[in-house]
Amino acid sequence: MKYEVIDNFLQTDTYNYIKDIIISSAFNWQVRPLNDSLKAKGKFQLAHFTHEHGKVLSIISDVITKPLMVQLKQIKRYNKVGVTRGRINGFIPTSENIALGLHKDIEDSEEFYTLLLYLTTDNGGTRFETGEKVNSVENRALIFNAHYQHETITQTDDHLRINININYNVID
Repeated sequence: MKYEVIDNFLQTDTYNYIKDIIISSAFNWQVRPLNDSLKAKGKFQLAHFTHEHGKVLSIISDVITKPLMVQLKQIKRYNKVGVTRGRINGFIPTSENIALGLHKDIEDSEEFYTLLLYLTTDNGGTRFETGEKVNSVENRALIFNAHYQHETITQTDDHLRINININYNVID
C-alpha cells in the first residue's frame, strides 16, 4: 500500500487559523450517523461539507481548502489540482476504538487522491485494508489514492477528533 505521511503539513500560523475557525462555537456542523450499523445505537459524527462533485458548498471553503491545496501543490510539485469533494469530520469519542468500515472515497476512478489533514492528536486514526494504521496527529497530512480501501478508527481519549478530508485530482 502506497501512501504518504507529512508531519507539520501547514505552517503553524496557517494551521492555527484554520483550526480556530473549525473549533469555534460559530462553526456550522451537521450531525450524521457514523454508519448504518451504529445508527441504531445512537452513534454519530459531525460533518461540514465544503465541496461535492467539484462544486463549492460552503462559504468558508476558500479559507479552509485553498491553503491546503496551495501547500499540497508546493510539496508535491503539482501545477494544478481540482477539488472534487471536501468535508470536515468531527468524531465524538467512543468507549473503545471502533473501526467504522472499509470504504473507498472515490469508487469508480483511480485518478483521484485523498488528502486527510488531522487537526487533533488522539488514539484514533485511519487504517487501510492491509492493516496499516496512520495515527491521528495534529497537523499531519495523509495522502493516498482515493480508490484505496480505508476506514476511520474512532478515538477514546479526546472529546472531539477532527480531520479535513479533500478528494482531488491532478490537472496537467
